[in-house]
Amino acid sequence: MERVSLAVVDANIVIKWFNLEEYSEKAEELKNKHLRAELTLVSSPLMVFEVLNALRYNSEIGANEVREAFDDLLGIQIKLHPVEQWFSEAVSIAYEYGITIYDASYIALANHLNCLLYTADSKLLERVKSTNIKSIAEL
Repeated sequence: MERVSLAVVDANIVIKWFNLEEYSEKAEELKNKHLRAELTLVSSPLMVFEVLNALRYNSEIGANEVREAFDDLLGIQIKLHPVEQWFSEAVSIAYEYGITIYDASYIALANHLNCLLYTADSKLLERVKSTNIKSIAEL
């Protein structure tokens, strides 16, 4: 049986599943690979709050739609990894690159799992040059 590979997704990818914006089609493609069990998507537990907060500040989305998005997100079954084993590395990464701990958490998780991190955050890609961080545009 072939082992399905892992990939970390950050909130910048996941938000594109709910908001139509640049690279939404690429993000949807990544989600569909996960739903077809061709790839297993994983993330930081923080991702859920970041996505829902972004939706909360979309003037076209109300509270009920945010609640529905939460249910949809649970249905996609992205594996949310507990932070205990990689939190310290996230802090180190944040200080090393001058980025938020939020962003560093996704990088630390990808490092911990030895897999790719997909992001749509161009500023993060500019600040952190790493072979395990890929732009959604590269998909």
